[in-house]
Amino acid sequence: MSGKVYVIHDNPSWLPPFRAAFDAQGVPLEEWLLTEGAIDLSSEPPEGVFWSRLSASAHTRDRANSKDYGRAVLRWLSAWGRTVINGADVLELEVSKVAQHVALQHAGIEVARTVAVLGTDGIVEWAAEFGAPFISKHNQGGKGLGVRRWDSVEEFAAWVESPEFEPSPDGITLLQELLVAQAPFITRAEFVAGSLVYAVRVDTSAGSFELCPAEACAIPGADGVEPEPMFRRRDDVDPELVDRYLAFLAAEGIGIAGIEFIETRDGRTVTYDVNTRTPTTTPTSRRPRRGRDRVRSRGGSVRFCRKKWSELVAEASPPHVEWDGFGFQTRQVHAGEVEDLTHGSRITPVHLSAAYRFASFQEATDRFAGADLGHLYSRNLNPTNQVAERRLASLEGGSGAIVVGSGQAAITTALLALAGTGEHIVSTASIYSGTRVLFDRTFARMGVTVEYVWNPDDEAEWDSLIRPETKAIFTETLPNPKNDVVDIAAVARIAKRHGIPLIVDNTIATPFLIRPIEHGADIVVHSATKFLSGHGANLAGAVVDGGTFDWVASDRSYPAITATPIAEHTSYVEAFGPRAFEFSLRFGIANDTGPALSPLNGFLLQQGIGDALSAHAAAPRLRPHDRRVARAPARRRERRLRGTPVAPAARSRRARLRRAVGLGVLLHSARGTTGGRTVLRRAPAVQPHDEHR
Repeated sequence: MSGKVYVIHDNPSWLPPFRAAFDAQGVPLEEWLLTEGAIDLSSEPPEGVFWSRLSASAHTRDRANSKDYGRAVLRWLSAWGRTVINGADVLELEVSKVAQHVALQHAGIEVARTVAVLGTDGIVEWAAEFGAPFISKHNQGGKGLGVRRWDSVEEFAAWVESPEFEPSPDGITLLQELLVAQAPFITRAEFVAGSLVYAVRVDTSAGSFELCPAEACAIPGADGVEPEPMFRRRDDVDPELVDRYLAFLAAEGIGIAGIEFIETRDGRTVTYDVNTRTPTTTPTSRRPRRGRDRVRSRGGSVRFCRKKWSELVAEASPPHVEWDGFGFQTRQVHAGEVEDLTHGSRITPVHLSAAYRFASFQEATDRFAGADLGHLYSRNLNPTNQVAERRLASLEGGSGAIVVGSGQAAITTALLALAGTGEHIVSTASIYSGTRVLFDRTFARMGVTVEYVWNPDDEAEWDSLIRPETKAIFTETLPNPKNDVVDIAAVARIAKRHGIPLIVDNTIATPFLIRPIEHGADIVVHSATKFLSGHGANLAGAVVDGGTFDWVASDRSYPAITATPIAEHTSYVEAFGPRAFEFSLRFGIANDTGPALSPLNGFLLQQGIGDALSAHAAAPRLRPHDRRVARAPARRRERRLRGTPVAPAARSRRARLRRAVGLGVLLHSARGTTGGRTVLRRAPAVQPHDEHR
């Protein structure tokens, strides 16, 4: 998609502050001034992002037809699948107060009692039913045009019959209750792409009744009292009101808006206007919050989110992938999610789509060529799975991640991206038996040799097995089933000394207990079927790229990452930097072999990450008999399966993991199969309510 933004408008005087803001962010801007023009309906619109700033008050500048022409332009753009911010449906809300009123009311937002009257027949009778004082205004106004306060019905009736009466351009006059404010101010909240950017308190004691149809705006300032600043930043807007506004904006497809409300003397919060031509130039006595950019203009400022505009508007909403400063439990629930501005879904929907539409032939060409990383085919990228990938990358501290169909698929994908026929992998001997079968049977058939280190604390044993064709070192944080904790940092030092990436299976420990990348690992894999999902209803795997390994500097060859995958294209390292390994999997071996995760399973994985990992934190609250079962193995003498005592180094590593209780208890019997059968036969049956303790 082109990085150019096209501004569709009818008033050139509005544009300079926005042009300055776009220039400051390096985003090319082109204006479409709809005071005249033509559309070749058989032609295709240019690529880019289109932002409509068409105004309800165009008729006041002798440009009444700009609104109708704007409708045609916006429908043309929509038909071609272009990204339009505040498109044709939003324009209808901008030019009709009735449409705004109905939409706000439907969203559960309180509005003033209003009657819409076409023409003048019966309008005085409706005014009498209201009772004075009340206000009248145009349905299609802009700039507060046609707004008047009436203190008597007789006065209003005389005005309707007089030559001074000016109907709305669409013939609809609104009669509305007069709002009496607690204090002489209104509040305007500015929203961009599903987020509240700021709210400003506007002092109305000096008047401005037409722009604020409330009693507060008609109160003059007190004599001898120094007036307060007209505009002040406000940080105490009710979060529930903000949530209702966000849901309203999402339901109506509004990407940018300013919403104005009044807090009344009788304790109501009444919304009276939605302006979709924001951000506006609003002076402020306080500096913007951290994370905002400000561009000065006309005694005020235009604020935009720090994220580049082209990125902000090209997506439904910017993904929440930067979670510095947020706790683990917050990130396990929210990291990676994207707000749904179309329907306002509270959690990530299941995107059961194999393929995706393209806005144009060029966009399709770019996606197949890798120039545009938008969605192409769910075999390598799916919106539901992307959220799970971002979340895992955040929790593990990696640069990116890819989810696949199972833990075995994750290990296979990660290792076969590094090692091929005639090449070699070194692994600790104490690993999951299914992984041993994978290495000794399937990898062997493909010509990849795996050798095992029996004592991971012995550097000499590692050095003796590593040879020139060794492409990776593999281990597990808590091997299944022995639970002999591996010193990740020590193995990482060996791997770095030899210039080999270290891959760690963190299935049992999960990032709640340990994050291998923080201890020197380069890649982390998971059988997400187990403790990440936690509920027994899912099959999934994941590979997390730590972004730490220097693929180019290594004296070992990794052509799948450093070589050009397609003629005239750059390598994954050149194109993606610290995420090179992730993208080499996504568009290389995972794309070629197809171990894709179903979006439904990706959804289940997200629920598991949010729920199952919380059980770690809840573990200290387990019932007493559960805690006794969990502590029982610790009261016995620690032994390896072969009966040898646990080494002091291993005992120390286990101690580091005792800060949290795991999600399961693994029992070992020194008496072999017979002893194990006896233990399980004598154990009490697990009750259904104990299943996930």
